[in-house]
Amino acid sequence: MDRFGVTWQVTPSRYTEWMTAGTPAQAEAAFQMLISQTKIDIAAIEAAWLAAG
Repeated sequence: MDRFGVTWQVTPSRYTEWMTAGTPAQAEAAFQMLISQTKIDIAAIEAAWLAAG
C-alpha cells in the first residue's frame, strides 16, 4: 500500500511469456523468483527461467 492508501500490483511485461513458453519447471522457477522479491528484478527472474530450462 502506498502513502495514499492504494495497493499496486505490477507484473513484468514478459511474465506471460515466462508462464506459457518453455517447460513447467521454467514457469515454476520464474514464478518462485518473482514472488520472493520485494523489488522486481527482471534479470534475476529471467536467469532463473533460463537456468531451469
